[in-house]
Amino acid sequence: MLSQVMGERNLWEQLSEGGRRLAVQADAELRRRYPHRKVPALESAEPTVPDQSLARPGWLAELEEQRRVFRDQYEARQNVQIPAEDPSWQDEGLAWPGRYRWDGAILQPPKPEIRPAEPVLQATRQREAQYEAELEGV
Repeated sequence: MLSQVMGERNLWEQLSEGGRRLAVQADAELRRRYPHRKVPALESAEPTVPDQSLARPGWLAELEEQRRVFRDQYEARQNVQIPAEDPSWQDEGLAWPGRYRWDGAILQPPKPEIRPAEPVLQATRQREAQYEAELEGV
C-alpha cells in the first residue's frame, strides 16, 4: 500500500510542478520588487501527514481517505478541455496538461549603467588625445 502511496505522491509532484514553479518565481519577484513589504510565506498544498502515531490503525483510514480525494480530483481534471469562444471552432486544448513546463523569462528592468572611475576616464582621454595628435602628424 505504501508503494501505491509513493506512486501517487510522485504523480502529484509531476502534476503540480509547473504551478509550484510559477508560485515560487512569482513570490521571488514580489519580494524583489517590494523588499520592505511583509509577504506571508508560501504554503504547500501537499497532502498532510497523519497526526497520529504510525503504530495506530487509525492513520490507515485517514491515508486511504486522502488517496480517495486525490484520485477523485485527478480523475475530474483528466480530460477537461478549454472551450473556444466560438462554438464552431475546436477546443483550445487540455485545461491541465500532465506535464507543464514554463521556462519563460521574468521581465526585469535593465541593469544600471556602470560609469568608469575618474582615473580611467582621464587615462582614456589622454590616449585619445595622443592618438589624434599622431593622426594629425601623419
